[in-house]
Amino acid sequence: MGALLFKYFFQLRKMEPSGTYYNLETLRLTTDGDQEFENILIATFCEEAPGLVRQMREAHVEGDLESMGRFAHSLKPNAQMFGIDSIRETILFVENAGRNTENHPDLQANIAEIEKVITLVVKELQ
Repeated sequence: MGALLFKYFFQLRKMEPSGTYYNLETLRLTTDGDQEFENILIATFCEEAPGLVRQMREAHVEGDLESMGRFAHSLKPNAQMFGIDSIRETILFVENAGRNTENHPDLQANIAEIEKVITLVVKELQ
């Protein structure tokens, strides 16, 4: 049992954070180390995540809170897959505000924080 735990711990240690705002551990566990598949997922994230954030911001500006919440909901699994933990609660806040059609005064700041972090992650991953 001890050897198995050591092997698992050692494997996790090799998957330390790859950037300031993200951690690819979950991605690597999901792809079982398939580097080609990881590259495809990273490229897809870099291509799609900024658009989701832009659409979320635009929906908020237009007062379409339900769409804003749906875009946040779509972004959530991407943030989880790429270990972007710093904005997990922020994404949930925006998603819930959209679901409840609440135009909370902090929405604009929360969306700006999501946009900042996603932009930095994409820049680091490219």
